[in-house]
Amino acid sequence: MKIKLKLILSILAIIAVGLTYYITTKVSQKDTEGSITIIVINENKEEVVNRNVNYNREKLLTFEDILKSNFDVTIKSGMLLEIEGVHADTKEYFLKLYLNGVSANYGIRQLPFQDQDVIKIVYTKVGDFSNES
Repeated sequence: MKIKLKLILSILAIIAVGLTYYITTKVSQKDTEGSITIIVINENKEEVVNRNVNYNREKLLTFEDILKSNFDVTIKSGMLLEIEGVHADTKEYFLKLYLNGVSANYGIRQLPFQDQDVIKIVYTKVGDFSNES
C-alpha cells in the first residue's frame, strides 16, 4: 500500500512539474510575441496586401528587417522602392508610411512600432503632403 501511494504521489509530482513548465513557457512566449498589420496600397488606390505579421519583441528588429523577412521587397540605401510588385520610381512617386493612420516621420530603419500597430505603405506622388492614409 505504501509503495502504491509513493508511486501515485511521484507521478502526480512529475505531472505538476510538467504542467508548471508548460504554463510558464507559454506565458513567457506570449510576452515576447508581437504582431503588426501591414497594408500596401498601389497606384490605383487598391489594397494589395493586408497581412498580420508576427515578430519576437525581444529581438531588436527594425521595420526593414520585418519587411525583408516577410515580403518581396526592393530596398536601396534604406529606402523602400518596391513591395509585392508595387514599385515607386522615387522621382515622381514614393512609398509613404503611415503608422496607425498618421503619416510617419521616419523611414523603414527608424520607424518605431509596437504590438498591434497598423503600418500602411501607400504609393504616393512626390510633394503630396496630405496626411490621409
